[in-house]
Amino acid sequence: MTKKSFKDNPALQFISAVEEERKIPSQQKNCYVEIKSRRLQLILKPSLFERVKKAASKKRISVNEYVHRILDKATRED
Repeated sequence: MTKKSFKDNPALQFISAVEEERKIPSQQKNCYVEIKSRRLQLILKPSLFERVKKAASKKRISVNEYVHRILDKATRED
């Protein structure tokens, strides 16, 4: 049996490719809407994850969207 090569695997190339920040035009002139494209691996304690999951569930949004909103709010400049 020969070893399988994963060098030309298109899925692996897609996952590991570093994407430039992509923007798409919105309806307003000279205004762009960002597309979420960066990935972040976040390691949480199980108890914290359960609290985040419960809070996201109450708002009827995904854990990803919940964390995104919190980080966005926390890092905005006033």
